[in-house]
Amino acid sequence: MKRLLILVLAGLLACPVSAALRHRYSFTSDASDSVGGANGTLVNNPVISAGQIQFFGGTDAAGAYVNLPASTIAINTYPALTLELWATQNTNNPFTMTASFGDTWSNGYGRDYVMFATGAQGDNLGSRVAIANTPNSSNPWNYETGVDGPEYADGKQYHYVLTVSGTTISYYINGVLIGSATGDDVLANISTAKAYLGKGVYSVDQTWTGLVNEYRIYNHAFGEPQLILSNQLGPDLYQDCAILSMSPANNAQDVPYNPYTPLSWTVNSGISVDHFEVFISTDPNIVDPNYALTVNPGTPYATTTALSLNATSLVKEKTYAWRVDVIESGTGKRFVGPMYKFTTAPEGPIFTVQPVHTAAFPGETAVLSAKFLSTQSATVKWFRNNVEVTGADPDVTITLTNVGDEWITTLSIANLEVADEGVYFARATNTGGTKESNSVRLAVKRQLVYYPFNGDSNDYSGSNNHGTPTGTGFSYAAGKVGQAIFLSGSSTYVDMPDVFDNFTGGLTFSLWVNPAAASDWARFISLNNGPNADNIFFSRVSTGTTLRFHVYRGSSSSGGILDAVEALELNKWQMFTVTMTETGAAVIYKDGIPVASGTVQTPNVVTRTNSWIGRSAWTADAYYNGGLDEVRIYNYALTPDQVADLYVADTGPFCRWKPTYDLNNDCEVTLADFALIASEWLKCGIYPASACQ
Repeated sequence: MKRLLILVLAGLLACPVSAALRHRYSFTSDASDSVGGANGTLVNNPVISAGQIQFFGGTDAAGAYVNLPASTIAINTYPALTLELWATQNTNNPFTMTASFGDTWSNGYGRDYVMFATGAQGDNLGSRVAIANTPNSSNPWNYETGVDGPEYADGKQYHYVLTVSGTTISYYINGVLIGSATGDDVLANISTAKAYLGKGVYSVDQTWTGLVNEYRIYNHAFGEPQLILSNQLGPDLYQDCAILSMSPANNAQDVPYNPYTPLSWTVNSGISVDHFEVFISTDPNIVDPNYALTVNPGTPYATTTALSLNATSLVKEKTYAWRVDVIESGTGKRFVGPMYKFTTAPEGPIFTVQPVHTAAFPGETAVLSAKFLSTQSATVKWFRNNVEVTGADPDVTITLTNVGDEWITTLSIANLEVADEGVYFARATNTGGTKESNSVRLAVKRQLVYYPFNGDSNDYSGSNNHGTPTGTGFSYAAGKVGQAIFLSGSSTYVDMPDVFDNFTGGLTFSLWVNPAAASDWARFISLNNGPNADNIFFSRVSTGTTLRFHVYRGSSSSGGILDAVEALELNKWQMFTVTMTETGAAVIYKDGIPVASGTVQTPNVVTRTNSWIGRSAWTADAYYNGGLDEVRIYNYALTPDQVADLYVADTGPFCRWKPTYDLNNDCEVTLADFALIASEWLKCGIYPASACQ
């Protein structure tokens, strides 16, 4: 039945070949290119049957694949790239590529490549897309910009799309974005030596096992409407996407319905439009994306020449499918649009601007605000830790204003104190119902812990966040200031309370360290929820002398690194401080002087349940071996002067910067320096001496 409906739909479609679609391989009888003439060569007898090509895996030399003319396709000349295929993997054979462009080093590794792997990748049994401009052949995979995807069921066809735009690569499966990554790799540096389907440019790897229904190559990056349309049409049909954007966005929630739902779209300027036909339906078959374009949507809801309309008579909390078909002027050709979905709002208020996590110093005024839509008169309440906050507190002010259907509410808390910290949200009510905003956290900027380690691991910041030494290989002995704690490097660390959740206002780590060994990835401070889970740590890099501050957002570590190269010394007390502002501007200091600066991603607001001194969340990393003293953690960024003050408090005055005319290196410009200048006064090195004045 679905095949019949597709054929019926095909009769409605105009199917011009876009300049953006450069190559199309449908495998009706061979590997010919029906668009660009870049025909492929079958190698080692892949089987073509029922419009699909089948690959059987095996070694690089013996496996079946399609060899494509890479220099003719020349993706390195494209302004952007989309690779699209419908594929069915048959088995999880590790390190296999379904499609690839690039070259191969003499050791069999890939170089300067783009690859598309729908089968298992190494140990994670997932899928992956990647681009790499590789500077050497020893570990080219470390230079990839890539996105990992999930493992999908064997024997089932999926729609895979890879796009490269500038330095960003994106990965989509069945019309849904899996993820994007941005690096330094670009299409212009991709080699045109090789292009394959069914194998990769890594000749050391196996060839791929599975079926490919259709393979397409475009010289632009898909936008969302084209991605969705292509997914809904499937491999049997191709059509230019005339629609460039649609609003509401696909799968939009809480869309207004009363008195109307505003619909709008934009269209490719290269198409002469006679009119648009707009379809709206609640038919569950049409709402299902698997059947969106294979079921007749019925009579158009509206025919218009405008780029928008107001849909009336829609009802609350209902899912609608809608599409816009473009009818070309003069020819009458129909360009079917993608089928989008949206769900109308309930009758209650709809929050359109959510409050955000906020931090402020004690005594300051903290302000939380939110915006919501309500067609009726509304009231609002604010809550902290599920308890209502009211104006009975003289420091609390709550406002609610509106212009038309848009309402704005603010909560102001003056004379902020630690007791005001908590989780806040707004609750708006009208006669149609009640809705709550997102919950956000309010933090008071302060010192969270201070461990002087003078015979114990108690917190002397006033926050009572006491540490707990764990293991038997620790001791308290003379340190930098009074006593310090010494950890043996053998399963010994200090466990801290689970209080490190909200660094909206920034953060500071400061401590004295005296490493006794260059232990592999030994942590000074590590705040975690396990490996690859919202980690924030300050550590040695491997066994070298580089000091690293690293912030994870969830499992993503990209953009979260700041390194101070050659900062660490063994068997010597040194004070290290790292500060990070609300915007991620970070500085690492050694002995009160900046040694590295940059911007890192800011951490998520989440409770970290494994927070340690001297231990990593990765079990393969070493424990810290050496002394630690004067450990401080703040939930805001100290200023450079405040960092210098900490250092001075422990050491006395120090040379923070050397004046230009400090000739005797005492960090001051004094008469002693003038005397050195005077002793050299009127000396002249010009030849002949008679030229000296």
